[in-house]
Amino acid sequence: MANQNLSQFTEKTFVADADHTFIWDTAASISKRVSRNSWLNSGTLTSDAPVTISQTWNNAAVAFTGLKVNAVSTASAAGSLLADFQVGGTTKLKITKNGMLTHTDTLGNLVGFYSNNNNTYFVASDSSSDKVMGLNHGNSILFLNSSGALAWTNQARGAFNESAYVDTILLRDGAPNTLALRNGAGVPQTFRVYNTFLGTTANEWFEIDWKTSPGTVRLFTMHGGTGVARNIDISAGGTLYFGAGTSSPIRMYSNGVERWNVSATGHFIAAAHNQYDIGASGANSPRNVYVGNSVAVSNSATIGGGAGIIVASGKDIGWASNRNSIYGGDTDGIIKITNYAATDFNRLQFGGTTNLFPAIKRSSTTLQARLADDSAFAPIQGKLTTDTAYTGTVVAATGYITIYDSTGTAYRVPCAV
Repeated sequence: MANQNLSQFTEKTFVADADHTFIWDTAASISKRVSRNSWLNSGTLTSDAPVTISQTWNNAAVAFTGLKVNAVSTASAAGSLLADFQVGGTTKLKITKNGMLTHTDTLGNLVGFYSNNNNTYFVASDSSSDKVMGLNHGNSILFLNSSGALAWTNQARGAFNESAYVDTILLRDGAPNTLALRNGAGVPQTFRVYNTFLGTTANEWFEIDWKTSPGTVRLFTMHGGTGVARNIDISAGGTLYFGAGTSSPIRMYSNGVERWNVSATGHFIAAAHNQYDIGASGANSPRNVYVGNSVAVSNSATIGGGAGIIVASGKDIGWASNRNSIYGGDTDGIIKITNYAATDFNRLQFGGTTNLFPAIKRSSTTLQARLADDSAFAPIQGKLTTDTAYTGTVVAATGYITIYDSTGTAYRVPCAV
């Protein structure tokens, strides 16, 4: 019998002989008996001898099929296969009866693909329930299981083959709607959003990172080459909140230097003593400053323009510590001068505190002109006016008082008791 292609046999039959198949061609009346266990069994080969199905398709109107396996599964085990490709008796690639394509990797693990309900799944075994990744055809959505991740390595294309090279990982962070960029303990991450990228010539980007300051997350605009240092605009359609943790201040920097901070207890504090201003002289000044208790000035206070210093009714202007004189007014047009406890008053000094300067002193219900150091009485110049009118009566003098004029000349004025 001459060699025949499978397509040349027009009819075949299987006889009762369990070990052989009888095939014949009715046109040529050629018959052949073939052992069933010898189908496509080439034995031991010492040279390349592939099993080849060779066809020539030559009709554009015909949809040809090169190889067809049609198994009618009236009853079959779940693990039945349409195809099983092996090397040395070990499966390397197989197709299950439900269309799952799986292969064995170099570690002996089965991985594969199958489609169901408009989805194509990548599975980590030969079980359709062991899905690790999928693609939804209708919505073009690539999805992973809850522990899946997208990862990049530090190796060039074609050079990597181990997970040890992975250094950038994006994954679901153990909760719904939560995305994480992380890579284990002690590996700070950086996230960048570019405004422009031109290689190394003019790059501009916004960066969130843990890498610049260890233990501190940073939000920053960056640039490289001839790129421009860009602004950050933080805006909110509603309330904009800034906060810090327990016992932590909010610090404000400019030009890399801390200028102000809000302490953990809510105080607005300059980072350096007597260095920074609020507002500017003559321009860019705040309009009003409302204070509920006290304003403490360590040097001097300059009041310019407007109505000067206005104190609310019933309130005082005072000095702290032992310099406890205080000014206040309870009624319009009246100024009250008291000590800090508002129970007494000593004296007003004019020009200085020594005996070279005058003062006005309260003594019970009397006002006295005293030297500023209270060592003696001080002279007074002016005109004296009595609180009653002159009475034209002759009286006999019983004594006199001495009055000095502006030149220092003393005059004795007779007096009667």
